[in-house]
Amino acid sequence: MTAPNALTIWVHNILGITVQTTPFTPTNCPYSISTPSLTFGAGEEMAALNLAASQYNLTIISGGQTSIGYNGYMSGAGHGALGPTYGMAADNVLEMEVVTPSGEILTVNECQNQDLFWALRGGGGSTFGVITRTTIAAFPSVPLHTLTLQFGTPFPYSDTYWSAAAAFFSSYPSFASNYHLAGYGTFSPNTSISISANQTGNFGGFAGVFLLPAVSPSNTTTSLEQAILPIVEEIQSSYPGLFISTNTSATYPSFYDWWITSNGPDWGGIDLMVGSRLLDAEALSGNLTALKEAMMGATTTTMGQAGLMVDFVSGVGVWDAKPRGGGNSVNPAWRRAVVHCTNGATWPYAPSSPSALTERTTQQNLLTNTYVQALRTLAPNMGAYVNEADVNEPDFQKAFWGTNYERLVEIKRSFEGSVIV
Repeated sequence: MTAPNALTIWVHNILGITVQTTPFTPTNCPYSISTPSLTFGAGEEMAALNLAASQYNLTIISGGQTSIGYNGYMSGAGHGALGPTYGMAADNVLEMEVVTPSGEILTVNECQNQDLFWALRGGGGSTFGVITRTTIAAFPSVPLHTLTLQFGTPFPYSDTYWSAAAAFFSSYPSFASNYHLAGYGTFSPNTSISISANQTGNFGGFAGVFLLPAVSPSNTTTSLEQAILPIVEEIQSSYPGLFISTNTSATYPSFYDWWITSNGPDWGGIDLMVGSRLLDAEALSGNLTALKEAMMGATTTTMGQAGLMVDFVSGVGVWDAKPRGGGNSVNPAWRRAVVHCTNGATWPYAPSSPSALTERTTQQNLLTNTYVQALRTLAPNMGAYVNEADVNEPDFQKAFWGTNYERLVEIKRSFEGSVIV
């Protein structure tokens, strides 16, 4: 279990999805909101919601796995590939039905129960009650342009790789501000990478995909390549010995068409701890030496630890989001973040083995005090994504919720039976 001594409520049978293509009128509000929407029960998973939206030529803010429940994803400040365009999942909630700890069933929106509406969108849903039904905004589907990229140096990795990796990573703020790109990638100190169709090997390298929704005529495959490739060429000329493999550019008819072939994996049965950190433009481009050292510290090649995963999911859409009701409780660090980084630690599954238990403790300590700490040092005034965070995150109140924590505590205390940590 990830939540020992906690009460777990099974909501998987609370089903049903309604797609509304006309404006949505929140309960007891004297006006409608001009957007298509999806209303769904708490048991509906990401795969069903994305499919339902696609059948009406719509799209939603979505995470990467098919089996994620949307309410936990959203209330923990869930992010996605469309975040730089439309904001975060919590930014696009229009209404919720909630069962409070005292058993009261409330409809929560910008016109009633506003404190709860603010708190549930980013403050952790089960903290305040059980969300049983949710309505979210949907957006017209548009084509999605993609560009895959790999670069690196032969293993054992060299200083050339880390210098090139830091130089490339430092370009992300420009990618976000000037081009509104999104993407996913991994900086790995030792991984198997395909250089060409018939050549593979172990390298210190980067592998990732960059995404550009065609929300305007200027967003094309060519414009995506023009955003990325000049930086790639500059890095290649600056760091001899670096191989670069720019794979296919592709355009998908819709976000769903890309997502249905790219989501996952839905892991289960693995001993894994993760940690995360949000990085802003200052952390990425303020000091290239500090960035390089942080990347090296966050991807130390020890048993059970492999790479720095980069979710390029913030940007203008997140920075400039205007959630209904005047705001929400998403960690304010998200409004400055460019990327969300995760790393992890694993250990052998052998519950009765003393050596395995020792290795688990070693890996947990390395995760908290070495891998994630390198990112905390790089960006001390940022925070962490609560849904993918180190369970031993120091000063978690600030890391997860920033300046919103005090108000969240007050709202929580207003509900009978609440306990504050």
